[in-house]
Amino acid sequence: MNRAMTHQSQDSDLYTKLKIVLIGERGVGKTSILKRFTDDEFDSSRLTTIGVALKEKTVTWKRKSVKLEIYDTAGEERFRSLTPVFYRGTQGALIVFDVTDKYSFSKLDVWLNELNIFSTNPNIVRILVGNKIDKGERQVTVEECQKLAEQHQILYMETSAKTSSGVQQLFEVVVDKMLQTPGLWEKINSGRLKIGDRTPSCRPDWCNGMC
Repeated sequence: MNRAMTHQSQDSDLYTKLKIVLIGERGVGKTSILKRFTDDEFDSSRLTTIGVALKEKTVTWKRKSVKLEIYDTAGEERFRSLTPVFYRGTQGALIVFDVTDKYSFSKLDVWLNELNIFSTNPNIVRILVGNKIDKGERQVTVEECQKLAEQHQILYMETSAKTSSGVQQLFEVVVDKMLQTPGLWEKINSGRLKIGDRTPSCRPDWCNGMC
């Protein structure tokens, strides 16, 4: 991966477009990770995501412009019926938990199973993300996290949205893995994008007005 993956302000001459979804329990820091990556900001007072929120970022990968559509899903049970809809056509999934919250770790099998059931891309790139490593009171060891990742044959990475540790590297890795997976994406040709299934139309109440 080009370690100097940079952010671009224009969508002209796009190489391709990729869809990433963040899933996991409520309060694990999905929104904060996304905000740190897209805006390099952290807000400890952020409210819980309602439904699904969308953020976009165009980055440079090996001198090519790649547009990322990143869906931040709510972890609350009352919104869970909406989440599977947004798995369609997703090429990358970040399954996030809080290393200081054992419960969020114990629910990872549920999220991974749901992803396996509803994802329409068999080669989807999955990364297990342990967030909030800036806190001192870990309830989940690195060894436990790595063991679970090995069981599911996925990557494991750690982040701190608060300090920004690991966040840029996380997105560099997921983009790199997606673009190096044959059949997962296609180049944009003549202004038309060809990537498997298209994301269903969003309703404002689903996406918190951000779609």
